[in-house]
Amino acid sequence: MTISFIHTADWQIGKQFANIKGDIAAFLREARFDVIKTIARLANQHKADAVLVAGDVFDANEVSDTTIRKVLNAMQEYKGPWILLPGNHDPALSRSVWTRMKDLPEKTENIILALKPEPISVANDQLVILPAPLKLRHEFRDLTEWYDAFQAPPSAFKVGLAHGSIEGILPESAETHNMISYKRTETADLDYLALGDWHGQLKVSGKAWYSGTPEQDRFHDNEPGKALLVTLNKNDKEAKVASLNSGKYQWHRIQFDLYAIKDIERLDDHFAAYESAENKVMLLNLNGNLSLEDRRKLDQLLDSWKAKFAMLEINDTSLKLSPSEQDLQDFQSAGFLSNTLKELLAISKDESHAQHSYADRAIQMLWQDLQTDNKVT
Repeated sequence: MTISFIHTADWQIGKQFANIKGDIAAFLREARFDVIKTIARLANQHKADAVLVAGDVFDANEVSDTTIRKVLNAMQEYKGPWILLPGNHDPALSRSVWTRMKDLPEKTENIILALKPEPISVANDQLVILPAPLKLRHEFRDLTEWYDAFQAPPSAFKVGLAHGSIEGILPESAETHNMISYKRTETADLDYLALGDWHGQLKVSGKAWYSGTPEQDRFHDNEPGKALLVTLNKNDKEAKVASLNSGKYQWHRIQFDLYAIKDIERLDDHFAAYESAENKVMLLNLNGNLSLEDRRKLDQLLDSWKAKFAMLEINDTSLKLSPSEQDLQDFQSAGFLSNTLKELLAISKDESHAQHSYADRAIQMLWQDLQTDNKVT
């Protein structure tokens, strides 16, 4: 007997992306609805028996009813069972997003809210799901302990559905709340443990995985933007797990050292190597020293790529200006106040000075003004 299902988590619908500037934040929010439709299509394509969502369906309990309705509408393409688990962002409080969802006409019988620690049987009772819903944002006991005492029928697969941190597995940066025993698959004799909370795809063991968020939402290189296709067979000792691409946007954090025009050309080549630039969210950290003329060429290049990428955020606080002799001659020929320029250059080179980074920017702005006024040719 074989059962398959899609394991996903951490949709965080309604995430505001408040730290993202411009229109891209709205596009990123909309992509989180689109990825639900992608998951539905994947479930249909692979003839999955169910879709398991391991917590944090919503970014907060305070999302609007319109947002809830859009989620329910996005799920309609897949007619099999969806099992939705409350996580730390959307815990099952007495009044929550889940209590409001129950009353909406868009909610159908195939959308199952796992609000209680009790078994849920689907796929003609061949798949028994044991949910561990969070009732609070932070739980200080292991909510999966009840799995151990539950006896599933011998003919059924026993699958845990939980949201939290496996002991000793996640990096130190992960939350230390909502802990889950690393032995739970063994003590409860689970066929699989579907986990949420860690936003990257991560194998805990042959029977336990974090699916990660299906739509990337931060600059971490930890296999986000995917879902898992899990296949269980009574003749196999472990689950067969396949990674499925689901996300639209890919987030990349890169660093470049710039000292000459050849380095700027190398940066241009690096950008050109990315396929589908319109789906890339980029954070560019720059180090080095450039002349004013080379900095002008860099700015022209970056302005061009800003219009091609979904987002190009630039951190140039470590990129210094080193005016060339030609730069200084251009300033002098333009009749610029040499004493002021000398003061700015001195401050720029003194990293201990509180205004040294502002001095760099002031010199650059003066240079651009001179270019605009055609005082420098």
